[in-house]
Amino acid sequence: MKIDRKLNLVIPLEREDGTSLWIYSTPIRKEVFETYFLVLAKTFSALSRNGLDPRSGPTVAALMLKEIALATPRDLETNWLEGDDGVNGKTGLLAEIVRLSNCLVGTADNGWQTIPLQDALDKKLITDDEKSEVMNLLAFFTVSSLIAPKQDRPILIEGMARIYRLEVTSSAFTEWASSFKTRMLAESTGAKAGETPSSDGTSTS
Repeated sequence: MKIDRKLNLVIPLEREDGTSLWIYSTPIRKEVFETYFLVLAKTFSALSRNGLDPRSGPTVAALMLKEIALATPRDLETNWLEGDDGVNGKTGLLAEIVRLSNCLVGTADNGWQTIPLQDALDKKLITDDEKSEVMNLLAFFTVSSLIAPKQDRPILIEGMARIYRLEVTSSAFTEWASSFKTRMLAESTGAKAGETPSSDGTSTS
């Protein structure tokens, strides 16, 4: 699959109680990138400089993003972390990443519920530990897919997807969700699905 800025990331969360939740996130818009490009670029450089590859980088990328934003001045009085539109602000970069993410939740009766990621967080459907895991994965995906040299993006993104058993897809959310439900139904009944996941966890569509 060609790794470009139009790909979407799917993160599975498997719980000890047997319930499952999938988070589907689309890339940030061009204008958002242009607002935070300096922090994103410096975060990528910091990850590379510290040897944080697809195995270790996705566990700390959001933390690194915040650290870089705190150390990067916007003017004489503020930095890129603070303020409503700062990286960690209520209308900032991380909030925008959350806004662009939806959840597909498996219910007890084997039905499916689609809700925005923010609603899942507000309703405590995602624990604090799971939120940290998800935000670090999304931050690494955002930085690597937007900043990394084109020849390095497949190494970073496909490596992350394989190690963390994620899915990278060009499908829109409704298309992906429909295909996913069909695939899960086929697996539960033993029938053949029209689409199957590849061995490394990425989409074969």
